[in-house]
Amino acid sequence: MWVEVAPPMSPIEPVELQVVADATLTTFSKGRLRVAWPQPRRFVTGAVYDATGRLVPQSQRIGGLLSDHALSADPSTLPPWDGGTTELPGTWLYAGTWFNHFGHFLTETVTTIWPQERVDGLVAHPFWFGREALPWQRAMLGLLGHAAAPTVVGPARLHVERLLVPTRPYLPNGYALPEAVQVWRRMAAAATAGQQGEPARVYLSRSAHHRALEQAGRPSARRAHNEAEVDELFRSRGYEVVHSEELDVADQVRLAARTEVIVGLSGSALHLSVFAPRGIPVVEVGDVRARPHPVRTQEILTQACGQRLGFLPFTGEADSHDIADLSRRLDEMGL
Repeated sequence: MWVEVAPPMSPIEPVELQVVADATLTTFSKGRLRVAWPQPRRFVTGAVYDATGRLVPQSQRIGGLLSDHALSADPSTLPPWDGGTTELPGTWLYAGTWFNHFGHFLTETVTTIWPQERVDGLVAHPFWFGREALPWQRAMLGLLGHAAAPTVVGPARLHVERLLVPTRPYLPNGYALPEAVQVWRRMAAAATAGQQGEPARVYLSRSAHHRALEQAGRPSARRAHNEAEVDELFRSRGYEVVHSEELDVADQVRLAARTEVIVGLSGSALHLSVFAPRGIPVVEVGDVRARPHPVRTQEILTQACGQRLGFLPFTGEADSHDIADLSRRLDEMGL
C-alpha cells in the first residue's frame, strides 16, 4: 500500500550557525531517569559553554520524542572541573553527537555538518557507546570533505579557540529540514562524480547479515526463516538483490543514487534512500516484529527527500513472510 505520511513537526528553532569564542566542551556522562512511565528513561550530558560559562543550548541534542529514550540534562552554567583540559587552537566545527549506529550517524551526525565552512577539524560528543571513528564513518565524512578523524570528547574537557555550533536540522521522530537533505545530496554528488550507471530496481536484503549474526551466536529477533525466498521473489521481479553491509560506503551511496525503485526491510539499511532521486518509490517491508506501519524515521526521510513511500506489512506466520501475499501486494502497487 502507498502511505500518506503525516506532516513533520514545525522546526523547534531557526537554523543558524553560532560562533562561540573560547568555547568549552564538557565531558560526556549518562544515566537512568527515575520515572513511572516507559519513555524517556535515560539522560545524557555533554555540551558547549561560552567564554562566560553559559550553556549554548544549540549544542544540545533534543531527545525524548516518541520512541527516543534519552534527554539532555546539562546545567545552565559551566560546572566545576578538576580534571584535564585539551586545548584546540584555531576554528573547529561542532558535529553534535557522535553515533556509532549507522542509522543515527546518517541522520543525526552527518546532517549537523551542513555548514560549508573552512575549519581545522570537527569535534563532537559521544552517545552511550565508544568514541572511535570507524572506517565507514570516516568514509562518510570524506564525502563531505572532512577526511581527518574528528576529535570526540573523552575523559578531558576540550577548550576550543573558536567553535562553530550549527543548529541540528534533524530531530529524531520530528523532522528533517532542507539543510539535512542538502547534506545527503552533497554526499551523493561526491560519490557519483564521474560515475555513470543504469537506473536499477533495488531490494536491500538483510538475509546475509542475519546469517552472519546467527553463525556468531547472536541471532536477530528480526530475522524471518524464509528470507532467502523473499530475496528470490524480488530477484524474479527484476530487482537487484543487494546486501549493503558488504559494500563500502561510497558504493552504498552510488547504489542508492541510481535507483528507480528502492525496497528494503524496516531499519537502517533502507535509510540509504536519502541518497536516491526525488520522486522515486521507496518501499518498506515490515519484519517479524509485526510492525503494522512504517517506522517514523523512514516516513520523515522519504517525505523530506520528495519520494513516494510504500509499505508492505508482515502478514506471515511462524516467523516467516507470506510470499504469496507479498507478491500480490507488489502487483497491486505496480512494482
